[in-house]
Amino acid sequence: MISLTLQNIFIAVGLFVTSYYTFRFVFLLVDILLPGKSLSNYGAGKDGWAVVTGATDGIGRALCIEMAQKKMNLILVSRNMEKLNTLKAELEEFGIKVKVVSIDFASAASKDWDSVKNVIESVNVSALINCAGLSHDYPKPFEQEDLSRCDDILEVNCNSLTKMTRLVIPRMKTRRNGLILNIGSFVSTVPSPYLAMYSGSKSFVQVFSQALGAELARCGSSQPFTTVPYFSHALINYIVETYMSRKFWLNLSKGHLEGIRKRALAKQAKAKKQ
Repeated sequence: MISLTLQNIFIAVGLFVTSYYTFRFVFLLVDILLPGKSLSNYGAGKDGWAVVTGATDGIGRALCIEMAQKKMNLILVSRNMEKLNTLKAELEEFGIKVKVVSIDFASAASKDWDSVKNVIESVNVSALINCAGLSHDYPKPFEQEDLSRCDDILEVNCNSLTKMTRLVIPRMKTRRNGLILNIGSFVSTVPSPYLAMYSGSKSFVQVFSQALGAELARCGSSQPFTTVPYFSHALINYIVETYMSRKFWLNLSKGHLEGIRKRALAKQAKAKKQ
């Protein structure tokens, strides 16, 4: 009788564990395969505007082109005015309106933020895409990184993101509609030794975004969660969050970054000899 009871307990536990991991994998597939919301919900093709920080390079530039193709008017925010004007001319070929604001988030003064605010308040902004980001030149022990670099990482990755968000929320809440997209990083999932400031700043972005989403839920936002829409990245994220211990992934990350640091230092030494 006791043996039979134990057998039933083991069966129940096995079914629970199997169901849990099956559900997580199904959720992964659903998150990837279900289509996202149309930009038309946020004013694309209807004289709506999106603000994109870090607009002139990388992910920010790619998103600007994608939104321009969908007929979303754009406010481009970045440091380099020459790059901003070049991108502005390129995007206007899609038949949209484009405004540019040059600001260095790492050293922005009150007058710079006033300029950003004035441009945002001059149009109907319904989307904010925070892409601007700053990392370390190469992996370094925390105490060896320049203090100014640490301050810049916090200013660009955290403070500027929150300031941009505060500028757009009031009118989004009034309309009960809006999109705020903050670009994250895997270093918020697996802490990254030798990139401590960057890793910590991206963890802030993830937690801040979820907390803010919960605040805005009653104002028309969707339920907050973190999404990894690119399949290979989503699969890696699923494996990291589902299998092995946190210590395992932390040590793996540490070993990987130690290798990068070693190669970077060797490259620097070689350059000094030339």
